Amino acid sequence: AMVAAGLGVSLVPDWARPWPEGLAVARLPLPEPCEPRRIGMVWSRSSVRIRQVNALLEESRAALLPGRA
Repeated sequence: AMVAAGLGVSLVPDWARPWPEGLAVARLPLPEPCEPRRIGMVWSRSSVRIRQVNALLEESRAALLPGRA
């Protein structure tokens, strides 16, 4: 909220496009070389939200493809 109001700055991991419309923020990539970050995901295979989990996994994998950054 503070960043969107022009009252601060924040460093956050990048996310795959398309970005939500109407954001009052700027995306400035860090200079190369940057240290990579590894993430992991854990979920219950019996989750009632397994379709949403699978959609998140698909989007996450697609974001790692060359040209999507």
